[in-house]
Amino acid sequence: MDKLDKIKELNTQYKLLRNNGMVVEVKLLTNIGDYSIKNPNVISKVLDLLIRESQKQIESEVNE
Repeated sequence: MDKLDKIKELNTQYKLLRNNGMVVEVKLLTNIGDYSIKNPNVISKVLDLLIRESQKQIESEVNE
């Protein structure tokens, strides 16, 4: 499986997680502490960001 296929698969998985509401908690690990995020709106925003970034990576790989 090449890099593009891996990124596409990851993008698909992010979309499934978001669309099916499968993520109920996100952990944010920082150098000053660990934080649990359980707010569904924030979780959706995090998944949206991951989807957008993986889409950018896909576009970048295709354009190379």
